[in-house]
Amino acid sequence: MLAMEEPIEKQHNNIARIATNLKILRQRLYDDIQLRALLEDSIETLSLINEEGSDRSSKLQEVAHQYQLTNRELQVLDLLLSGQRPQIISKQLSIALNTVRRHLSAIFRKLNVKSQVECIEKFGV
Repeated sequence: MLAMEEPIEKQHNNIARIATNLKILRQRLYDDIQLRALLEDSIETLSLINEEGSDRSSKLQEVAHQYQLTNRELQVLDLLLSGQRPQIISKQLSIALNTVRRHLSAIFRKLNVKSQVECIEKFGV
């Protein structure tokens, strides 16, 4: 505490310590404000991503229903439309590459397309 009966040098030291503490508090408050702004921006971005994902998911569900795709075919189609190659789809779904190719053949036949490019052009969501 700052007491008037203390020597002037000790009073100056106390004032310097208080000033340092205030600077630290100011910086922490500034950091908290920045952190809050970053968190709010991140939450907003996640909300937008969630909305986009929800739109994509509902569009894929419509395609699956309209063309009578199985759940696995829908999973393969989703990965295909996001640009994944069959080898990657195989690894992500933990199924054999030949199984992915069979699913792709069934998907292409049901959707009446001949290639991944044509599928993306026609059904890209």
